[in-house]
Amino acid sequence: MKKILCLFAAMMLAMTAFVAGAETPEEIVSRMEAAINSRAEDGIAMTIRVKVPIVGEMCTKTYSRGKKSLTKSNVKGVDCFVWTDGGQIWTYNNKTNEIYYAKGSSSPDNDNMALFDGIADGYDLCLVEEDEKSWTLKGSKMKSNEDDEAPKKLEIVIAKGSYYPVCLSTKMKGISMRMEEITFGITEEQVTFNRDKFPGVPIIDKSK
Repeated sequence: MKKILCLFAAMMLAMTAFVAGAETPEEIVSRMEAAINSRAEDGIAMTIRVKVPIVGEMCTKTYSRGKKSLTKSNVKGVDCFVWTDGGQIWTYNNKTNEIYYAKGSSSPDNDNMALFDGIADGYDLCLVEEDEKSWTLKGSKMKSNEDDEAPKKLEIVIAKGSYYPVCLSTKMKGISMRMEEITFGITEEQVTFNRDKFPGVPIIDKSK
């Protein structure tokens, strides 16, 4: 009996140590944000899928590095590409086969990185699923969250080990959005408009 009690006590100590070492959902999200910030200079790419009633699904692939970004989208069979460097914007779509040039910025510096900053602020988080590769967290909007544009629910999948986001899903006013295929390491060439890749395509100056 004494040996059984000692074994039981050892098991309880091991279980207590495991529980004490387990991370809370808030700690997991905090480490995700730190992991993203550590790659700020490397750039980020992701696929964003948006489902809109009647319109259907729109798929956008975004790449950003510093002030430069490239957005590729397809809406009803039309491919559209938008490059920006913080001061200039080039837009091309394969339907008109024209490039429109304008001054200005379509997104702030490191906008895609900033998407995840404080992503869970104002939400009650809970761990709903865990496997050997990732955690799945769900957030419910707190009553104290006065941001009218914040969705009521969100779901985040975070990779174990790296703490990188795997995907983020949310829905508001009937519009569903899912960010996935998130990767780091974007080259300058990937986000820079290259006139040589569009031989014979006219550029229409909209900056005047």
